[in-house]
Amino acid sequence: MMENYSKPSVSHKIVLLGDMGVGKTSICNRYYSGEFSGTHEATIGGCFLTKDVDLDTHIVKFEIWDTAG
Repeated sequence: MMENYSKPSVSHKIVLLGDMGVGKTSICNRYYSGEFSGTHEATIGGCFLTKDVDLDTHIVKFEIWDTAG
């Protein structure tokens, strides 16, 4: 995605917490890529993703932290 510097931006950090096997990684991947898989390897340590959402008036930058359960 190309950066659009003509709009103001705001950043938000999202941290997914929960027990092992509850679907944190599935939720993260579904939002990030639009794909869903019911099975995943266990997350070791954590996973970090970023996603920019371009709205009419500004850009929202999400930092998504997927933690190990």
